Amino acid sequence: MTAKDPEMVKRAKHLATQAKADEVYFVHNEIGYNYRMTNLQAALGVAQFKQLENFIKTKEKNYGLYRKNGLELLNFDPDLRPNYWFYSLVTYKRDELIQFLSENKIQSRPIWTLIHTLKPYEGCQTYKIEKAIDYHKKIVNIPCSTNLSEEDALRVVAKIKEFGNG
Repeated sequence: MTAKDPEMVKRAKHLATQAKADEVYFVHNEIGYNYRMTNLQAALGVAQFKQLENFIKTKEKNYGLYRKNGLELLNFDPDLRPNYWFYSLVTYKRDELIQFLSENKIQSRPIWTLIHTLKPYEGCQTYKIEKAIDYHKKIVNIPCSTNLSEEDALRVVAKIKEFGNG
C-alpha cells in the first residue's frame, strides 16, 4: 500500500484488517473491513474447495478425539451438518488457560469479543444474549487446524489436563 501520507497508509491498513486494536482478543475499536484477498489467494481458495470434504472429515475426527479424551467442548446442533470450524472448550479459567497453553507453545484464543461491547457499537441494542455473555467468559478455542495430527491433539489434551480445567 502506498500513499504520500504515512498516517493515511496506517489508517487504511487498520480499517482493511478489520480495525483490530488487539490481535489476540479480537477487540475492534471501530468498524473495519476484511478486504485483503489477492487474485492468487482467490485462486488458491477455489482450489481448496476440492479438499473441503477431507478437511471436514479431519476436523470432525479431531473434535471426536478431543471429546473422547475428556475435553468438555461445546456441542454442535444435531440437526445441522457442522464444519467443525472451531473447537470451543468450556473453562472457568479462560485467561489463565490461554496463558498456560501459550507458555507451552500451544495457540488458543477466547471466542470473539461481543460486538455490543466494542467501541463502534457502544449503546447499541442487544437482545437475549445472556448465553453469549456467559460463553465469552469461559470459552477457549483450542487448536483445530486441518493439519493437526493425532499426536498434536493428544499433546493439547495432556496440557489441558495438566493445567486442570475447573
